Amino acid sequence: LNSEYFLNVAVQASEAVMASGLYRLYNTSSNSKWKAYRDLFQLESLAGNCETIFAKCYDGTLSVRHGLQFDYKNEHYSATRRFVNHYLCSDGTPIQNRAGWETEQYYEQFQKRDPRLAQTLHAPGHFGYLDAKMEGAVEITDFSRTLNGYRIIKGVSDGNHENATTSTTDWAMFRYAEILLNYAEAKAELG
Repeated sequence: LNSEYFLNVAVQASEAVMASGLYRLYNTSSNSKWKAYRDLFQLESLAGNCETIFAKCYDGTLSVRHGLQFDYKNEHYSATRRFVNHYLCSDGTPIQNRAGWETEQYYEQFQKRDPRLAQTLHAPGHFGYLDAKMEGAVEITDFSRTLNGYRIIKGVSDGNHENATTSTTDWAMFRYAEILLNYAEAKAELG
């Protein structure tokens, strides 16, 4: 068996899932199609969600909770600059193709990038942590709560889940988007 065999298996499996019609990309955000990615990771329940193939489900009434949001907000977890550099530019090219990318300031690093970057990390002028204690959605920009400023917001919803074990948002383990990526990457490797 060689790599071509496994790439063809990935293509066939992906095509079977795509042809089934059981799944599609989640895109029910009322504000913007680019906000749907962030919204997906804030849903309380992924049961029956069009994009979710397999999820870890949580339920406060059954005392099945997690502390992901607490950890991200209070334990000073941060992404690295290397992680940020893996996100492509909005034109599909690597950041390394952009002149001066090595010395860009924080704000500049988020400009003209894959929209998922600003929905995964706190990007200036985009999504931030939401404070449930305030009326409406208020962006919190306290960067002292990170190690390097790349504050994780993926999977973080609002102040109702800030305590150590109060989070009940489900976590998508395997999504239809992964099928599409596997298919595209395998086809690309096969030429």
